Amino acid sequence: MSWAAKRETTRTEDMAYCLLGIFDVNLPLLYGEAEKAFQRLQEEIIRSKADLSIFAWQCTPPPGVDEWTLTGVLARSPQDFSHGHVVERMYRRETHDFAITNVGIKMRLRNLWAPDFSYVMQLNSYSAVTGKHLALRLRKVGPEMYLRKGPYDLLEYTTGAFSERRPVDRYLLTSIPAIPRFSEWLDPSARFQHAGRLLSFMRQSPIHIKLPPTFKLIKLWPADRWDQEDRLFFVSGDSRWDTFQLDLRHETSYVVKSSDGTLTDKTMTIDFTLYALGWSHIQLDAKDRASFGLISRLEHWTSVDKIYRWILDEEPTTAAISRWFRAEQMPRHQWIRYDIPQTARSLVIKIESTLHDSVTLTAEELPSINVPERDTQDWPEFRDY
Repeated sequence: MSWAAKRETTRTEDMAYCLLGIFDVNLPLLYGEAEKAFQRLQEEIIRSKADLSIFAWQCTPPPGVDEWTLTGVLARSPQDFSHGHVVERMYRRETHDFAITNVGIKMRLRNLWAPDFSYVMQLNSYSAVTGKHLALRLRKVGPEMYLRKGPYDLLEYTTGAFSERRPVDRYLLTSIPAIPRFSEWLDPSARFQHAGRLLSFMRQSPIHIKLPPTFKLIKLWPADRWDQEDRLFFVSGDSRWDTFQLDLRHETSYVVKSSDGTLTDKTMTIDFTLYALGWSHIQLDAKDRASFGLISRLEHWTSVDKIYRWILDEEPTTAAISRWFRAEQMPRHQWIRYDIPQTARSLVIKIESTLHDSVTLTAEELPSINVPERDTQDWPEFRDY
């Protein structure tokens, strides 16, 4: 591709057709399709070769475009591979199959993650200049669906720079999807879109989870609809399935004064679970459509673990989970209290929710005498419809 980057042809389509022999692929010649010919060429290469360097392109940014730009994962022309001569493939790395689908390019790779870079896809390649590994920055735009973020360079990194997540099936979108009802705000023919503007149209009624920095996420379900970068859950497209579970941990430090006046620093670890049932539900006869609640693992760890194993195995609907909650007599609290040992203070974990907007958790230490009695609510019962 880098060899052909500076080549010129009379017809736009011939830029793709003249490379068929080099890549040993076949395509019907359809003059009039313009730049689509090069996209078809890349798709045909992907069908025949498991080489991730097909994604190792970078383009010149147009005026006024910043690093938050999103675009598809395929190049527009061989010119995007003009720096490809520095890309060296790592042949001893394990290979993974990937294929073209009607959603995008489906592949199963380990997700790399770092807070400063978010989602990263390794390319099993390295730079011949710096010797560092090469990767793409990705942006999660839907349940395991990604666009490329910042297509003007390749991310270079060293071993150990990112934490690895388990391999998952994910879809790399080859172009920015058309959103008909927002066509007057988004140009469907545009190659690049600003992330903030595009995501506001693509994401429908997500729930943002706002956590204090002292809270640590232990595990969650369903993982495919969780966006770690923005800390939100995507809707499924069918409200019968819009339920989630977050297991969280909070560590609080406190000082204990002994009888001889000695002060000792201690740490208390709090484990609890945040549940949401039917948070995008449209069932009108439910008492409250969006049901958020906190569960203390100290009190209900057996039921919480049992439910977690069950939902992983069965992938149940919201209605099935609501019935299970009632059978297990799971309470629903808007706040839970933990008494700090050997002190007259308590830690109160609170939840505040806004329908179709956000869930905010807070942690506050109060004198135990000022903490009111805990109000236990029942989970509403939903129906499959």
